Amino acid sequence: MSRSARWLLGLAVLGALLALRHDVPARPHPRRLRTASQVAGAGLAVAVAHAGWLAAVTADSPVTSVRVALAPFGTGLVAAGAAIVALAVALAPAPPPPPASAAERAWVAALVAHPDADSLAPFATRTDRTYAVSPDGRAAIGYRVLGGTALAGGDPVGDRTAAAAAIAAFLDTCARNGWRPAVLGASDAARERWHAHGMRRGVVIGDEAILDVASFTA
Repeated sequence: MSRSARWLLGLAVLGALLALRHDVPARPHPRRLRTASQVAGAGLAVAVAHAGWLAAVTADSPVTSVRVALAPFGTGLVAAGAAIVALAVALAPAPPPPPASAAERAWVAALVAHPDADSLAPFATRTDRTYAVSPDGRAAIGYRVLGGTALAGGDPVGDRTAAAAAIAAFLDTCARNGWRPAVLGASDAARERWHAHGMRRGVVIGDEAILDVASFTA
């Protein structure tokens, strides 16, 4: 491929990325960017050192030294590898958020006490949960981020009429941070709400058993 063709291909890829930027709501997290800059700096230092070593061992002439130092399978490969790793780190999902504070858990505990709550609602007050809340504050979803996946536990707690808004807030949070959304322990009613928001895949892993203790005999 000629140099002009490579330039045109690179510009075409760059133009496509710019045109599709609004379809990628996730933005690089500041912590990821700092790590990526450190990786890029270390890669640049290695590339410069490698180029200097190549120039020293092939010092037949200045022109030959420069050509060898910048060879595609020499320093160029080192620099390209560092750039790819830095880009991968910069575009990685955002790190897990810190767990909610005691005050936030106390507020969610009040939502758990709502008459619409089910038997799994108390798990929303676990100390490892973070919360996505409906705009009106009448419902919330407790979740935890593991390996780039935001796992919501159970149905939204609080007013059932605000559950759809809490789900939308959770999915928006996932999109902005590059997390894959997942749900564990969703009820049949909540499953329909998740389906309405685009989450189609589901697996049945069990059901609740209700025991009528009053009917037991000694």
